[in-house]
Amino acid sequence: MVTIMDAPLFAINYPALTVYLLSKIAFDTADWFLRIRQASLRHGAALEEQQLTHEDVPVIVDKCIKFISTYGISTKGIYRESGTSSKITKLLDNLRKDAWKIHIQPDEYSEHDVANVLKRFLRTLPNALLMRSLYSQWIAAAGTSKVEAVGHYGRLLGHLPNINYATVKKLIGHLRSVSEHDSVNLMDVSNIAAVFGPTLMANESEMNLANTAAEMDVISSLISHYPILFGVSADELEKEEKIQKALQELREARRAQKPAGDILVGIYVHNREWGKCLNVKLSALMTAFDLIVYAIQQLRMRDRVEQLAVHEVVCNGELERPLHHSEIVLAVTLRWASWSDTDARDSYLLIKRCNLYARVLPLMRQPLSTFGELRFADIKSKSFKKYLFEFKNACLAYYKDAKISQPLGSWNIEDITWYIGCDCRRQPSTE
Repeated sequence: MVTIMDAPLFAINYPALTVYLLSKIAFDTADWFLRIRQASLRHGAALEEQQLTHEDVPVIVDKCIKFISTYGISTKGIYRESGTSSKITKLLDNLRKDAWKIHIQPDEYSEHDVANVLKRFLRTLPNALLMRSLYSQWIAAAGTSKVEAVGHYGRLLGHLPNINYATVKKLIGHLRSVSEHDSVNLMDVSNIAAVFGPTLMANESEMNLANTAAEMDVISSLISHYPILFGVSADELEKEEKIQKALQELREARRAQKPAGDILVGIYVHNREWGKCLNVKLSALMTAFDLIVYAIQQLRMRDRVEQLAVHEVVCNGELERPLHHSEIVLAVTLRWASWSDTDARDSYLLIKRCNLYARVLPLMRQPLSTFGELRFADIKSKSFKKYLFEFKNACLAYYKDAKISQPLGSWNIEDITWYIGCDCRRQPSTE
């Protein structure tokens, strides 16, 4: 919950929209927040009752997959070897209480611990991930020819509830990536199917040894025909390959850096001069949200997650920007390496309260203009000049004047990185 114009406000994020709640009475807003927060933590064991990501995947599953993708995808026997029982129980219990709050650290849990947490969570669901009601149909489809089976599997996937389908797609895509590293982890498709066949097809009380081979055939086919069965485009596959390549380069860089394999980044909290500095191991998939949660836990901060933001501070402190909560933190720091020494000097990350929303909110009055005058200078210009800017179709364009129909230049919004501040070398107007 944050305070906007002396009034408390909080937001509820849905997949397609965000709802902001604000009462005229501050006590009522605080009470709403407390009750909704408590309700969000009172969830059952069923898949649809879990805390979910924007992809409709349980946060427990998402966090385990991200951890394995970062630290364990090349580990010998991943998903087959056992972990430490006490750690598995502790981590799963904590994730079930509030998965959003937990940040899994490699110095506390091994990749085998996390892999077994994921398996145990899936195995103990009240209803199997591939649905008890469809079990006989999955088994029957496994007994047909390969071509027919794929068609049957596609139809059965279409019968899954949305959350089950999203979770199966996320998991199978991950297992496909694991199988592609079988030369080092020794977990090819058949070995993975042997582990996950019984886990995904039936819960612990319903496992049928007589159908084990058929269950393995189902999971093996889902992995082998992942792009076809889940409608994954070539662009999506290419994106995933790039992610896996980046993760592999990161793992190799860690091994080359030092025997312990750790990359530590200093994160300042509240203020660089008088605040604290927290050394954090940044994984390739750690988001700004994950980093804030970790900092709050480590420093026992009283601030709530929604009150804070990770800020990228560059150009000797002259420019900064708050990172979106889903932004990958490591990618931000790696980008500095491609900058000139002048631009990259003295860059750092800072966790502090963000008042940007509070400053912008009073300006959000209807009607909002998408056309206006701004002073602008491109990289080649020595001085700032007045131009007319227009925001339209997710594109920002600028014109010499209102009479000109063709823009002098334009940028797609998703390609723009916005910084707050002033680079003194550009000598901007102070008007």
